[in-house]
Amino acid sequence: MKIRSFAVLIMMAAFALGAKAQTLTDTNSETNKSANSQTSAPAAKTGVVHDGTLEGAGTSTAPLGLALPLNLGGSVSVSGDSTVSGSVSAGSGIKASAASGSAIEATGGVGGGPFANVSGAGVKTTGGASSNGIGGAGVEAHGGAGFNGGAGVEGHGGDGLNGNFGGVGVVGFGGLNSGVGVSAFGGDNNTGFAAGIGLLVRGGQATGFRGGQGASITGGAVTGSGEGGVGLDLSGGDANGPGNISGAGLVVRAGTPFNGASRGFAALFADRVSMDTDLFVGGSVTIRGNVAKGSGSFKIDHPLDPENKYLSHSFVESPDMMNIYNGTTTTDAKGNATITLPDWFEALNQDFRYQLTVIGTFAQAIVAEEIKGNRFTVKTSAPNVKVSWQVTGIRHDAYASKHRIAVEERKPEGERGLYLHPDAFNQPESKGIEAANTPRQTERMNAAGEHAAPASQQ
Repeated sequence: MKIRSFAVLIMMAAFALGAKAQTLTDTNSETNKSANSQTSAPAAKTGVVHDGTLEGAGTSTAPLGLALPLNLGGSVSVSGDSTVSGSVSAGSGIKASAASGSAIEATGGVGGGPFANVSGAGVKTTGGASSNGIGGAGVEAHGGAGFNGGAGVEGHGGDGLNGNFGGVGVVGFGGLNSGVGVSAFGGDNNTGFAAGIGLLVRGGQATGFRGGQGASITGGAVTGSGEGGVGLDLSGGDANGPGNISGAGLVVRAGTPFNGASRGFAALFADRVSMDTDLFVGGSVTIRGNVAKGSGSFKIDHPLDPENKYLSHSFVESPDMMNIYNGTTTTDAKGNATITLPDWFEALNQDFRYQLTVIGTFAQAIVAEEIKGNRFTVKTSAPNVKVSWQVTGIRHDAYASKHRIAVEERKPEGERGLYLHPDAFNQPESKGIEAANTPRQTERMNAAGEHAAPASQQ
């Protein structure tokens, strides 16, 4: 095991034990010494476990060889470069404990990092290799026990200087061949309460402009043929047994507004959204654009048997953007009646159509004057006749005029031979437009769920 970034390690160990290393004055004579001879050491060094030779001059270029484990007492401060090698048959390569404060505190050097303009890491660790199993974790951290247990890992990004961005608190990169960048597991709970959260993320606070994002997630790019990676793949927890419910894959809430602030949205989608199953909405829905659907209806508890039945009605469809208005009126002694419509009626509608039906007597009814000034007049062949009327109009408001519905259109090249509703034509699901357009995505999501299983076993 090698640990870098420790300078003059054996010198500091000797100081910690209250001893000074013997000064070596004749380098040539030291070189000529027999490799099997042991250098004499003061009695104060008996607490240092060393190898059989104590090779090396104790300098950064010729570090003093020591056998592991190396036990140091007291406070030790090490700077510069040094290499310590050795092995242990079992357990940890390094153990550190402190009565108070941090057991290990490390600061990376300026410059010399893995990329240009990137300084060295405070701690760099590599998990053990495995030729036929799972490699060792680079870092395995367990929070300390307490009334509330301590964090296993706590990462603080470096401060940004001169108005620049601060550093990332924790960065994780998965290993080559689909390694997981970060894997987090919430703690189990055997007391009947909720188990621990697998990953808890909170954006930073800001004194102005906008608080930090809780998480920023981007799917991996594909450089060859294929599709980019999914930004976020979520699955709720499993449940077992009657009466139990599996967990939701996603629960989203808007932040809480205080002191007169407005409530924001729970979620914002800046691009298309595809759903392969049912959507349940418990509140109202506002859609600014067009709605294209296979069918539409209302569904309510049945008025006569609300506990046991539902009642559904279909929408009234039209190839036009048609509005329907109706009502009843009664003609006067001369057989005339004027129906007054809302003041916005003609601003919204055009191309009017009329239906009149007399009620309670045999009489004729006609539209005596068509709509003008948001009113029209009917006339009956007899006085005091009740008339049921219906008027339809085609929208010609600004939005409708710019977004007319195409009643008939040819399918795009990529959708020809496919169906919106393949089951209606006794075709397999694979002939559906959605299934044909997203087969790799569906396969990839299924594969991601299967691939996640081994990670949970680590």
